[in-house]
Amino acid sequence: MSAGKGKECIEVYETSSRITRRIGGQLCASEKSNFGLPFMLRTRYRHYKLFSTAEWANVETGRLISDILAEVRTQRWAFDSSQTTTQYFIFCGMKATSTLQGLPNELLIDIFKQSDNPQIRLVCRGFHDIINSTSSFWSFIYIGPEQYTPQAPTFLKRRLERSASRPLDVFIRNTEPSIALAAELWNILSIHRRRIHTFDIGTDTWILSGQIMHAILLSLEPSPLPSLTKLDIRYDEEQDPPDRRAPMEPHVLLRPIATLFPTLTTLVLPLMLPCIPFPDSPILSLKTLVLDGSVSYCCDYLWIVHIANLLVKTPNLEVFWCKEHRVYTHEALSELNSHPPDMWGSPRVYFPVVLPKLTKMALGLPGLGYDLLHVIEAPALQDLHMDGIRADDWFAEQVAWLSWFPARMRTALQITVSRSPGLRRLSLVGVYLSRETWEWLLGCDPATHDLPFPLLESIAVHQMRAVKDEVANTFDDELIELYARQGRLLLRRLVYLASEPPLGGLALRRLAMSVSERKIPGQNFNLVLDKSSVIDANVGFASSFESRIKLVCHEESPRSLKEWWNLGKDIEPTEEDSY
Repeated sequence: MSAGKGKECIEVYETSSRITRRIGGQLCASEKSNFGLPFMLRTRYRHYKLFSTAEWANVETGRLISDILAEVRTQRWAFDSSQTTTQYFIFCGMKATSTLQGLPNELLIDIFKQSDNPQIRLVCRGFHDIINSTSSFWSFIYIGPEQYTPQAPTFLKRRLERSASRPLDVFIRNTEPSIALAAELWNILSIHRRRIHTFDIGTDTWILSGQIMHAILLSLEPSPLPSLTKLDIRYDEEQDPPDRRAPMEPHVLLRPIATLFPTLTTLVLPLMLPCIPFPDSPILSLKTLVLDGSVSYCCDYLWIVHIANLLVKTPNLEVFWCKEHRVYTHEALSELNSHPPDMWGSPRVYFPVVLPKLTKMALGLPGLGYDLLHVIEAPALQDLHMDGIRADDWFAEQVAWLSWFPARMRTALQITVSRSPGLRRLSLVGVYLSRETWEWLLGCDPATHDLPFPLLESIAVHQMRAVKDEVANTFDDELIELYARQGRLLLRRLVYLASEPPLGGLALRRLAMSVSERKIPGQNFNLVLDKSSVIDANVGFASSFESRIKLVCHEESPRSLKEWWNLGKDIEPTEEDSY
């Protein structure tokens, strides 16, 4: 241990995956390669000195972990260097000294929350007692394949007891375990169903998802569950449509969703007809709806009818995310004003469906998203994310960009103009527009007097190829120079990432000069480019920028694809990184 002026510091050393820890003369060994402790820095090939600080109150707790633990004066380590497969920087207060004991429990609890590993309880008795007596550490319930053991019911009961009366976040990943063991676990959870705050199911099939949801939430006498705010149902394998409506299908179980879950704010469902409910009454509490089409067997006009019937019952919806593989569109959709009931029990639906509070919408185009733009009227819409990227698998031949697709995109945007005139941010991911459409959007078309979206302030273009099947990316230097000369749209942000062709330095300089001349009071212009694009355009480029123009160099180059289709993992419905 070395010392700094007026401060104590702890040297942080690179060590192996097997750590031998000495605590007050007692030797403990851990074979785990990932401790998950908040005392661990997983950065390689560096050497740190961590100092204590007196400014804890001015920095958020998550950033204080290293500083607080640097207050521990006694650090004794014994390293086994025979195994070096994994290298970590690890530091740990192995003994609760007087300095550490002097910290308030509330602060220690915030530190411990940075870790998801129960090994932290073994550091010392003080840590053990604090964690065991803090109910918030036990309110997260995860049941996966590794949890289906004979001891699982006992462990689950103990965890639920320690969670006291706190709301529960329940995550279940199921692959047909022992029926008897699974039933016992579901029965234990069902007793605490009124405490469940988040209920997230991922299974092999939607029937199994329905069975688990029924066993835990609905098996007892149906009554409102006021604590549930998020319901997420997914499955991993494609299924054929059923011959009849089974009682455990999610769309049957969720008919009384507004009554059963009166405070539900987020609903995530597979984009499958058996999973999309026709609610008995409006779901007034729902704010976010995600329809995940990563696993699907068909796409026809029934989809749009079922989705429309669900949207009708969500008048307070603010975020809508809907993507799928296919590019099917209903040819006569623009002429279809309503649809009668169908074999699934769908009531008659009338178009358009008005969503007065919808502000964010992410859709897959071309395909079902094109139909939804015909169906939805969102006067308050501010963010529109249009995604043309699909999985590179057997679906791929169905999403080739044909020569007539850009005309469909122009039609979709024209519909949006009349339905959502206040649009502020537009994101295009692998969506190809014609040159005429771009000129129309940017106000470069002399034949069009009015701007289609006069409030549009941000345009983001991602993952475009120079040529894609039968179409080409027309967002290029020529378009940028045209916008610099005569574009009437006053953008505040332009994003061009992971796309071809790269934008040239001359076009960007002219854009910078044009933005400077417009002198919009109190506004800066942000230009976001790939790192490689900035290097290519750097000659004479920086000198064109004034203080009001900010160049943002994107660190990830090329930017990795957003694999939203990968079984719906890591879906972010707001698509914040796309704008």
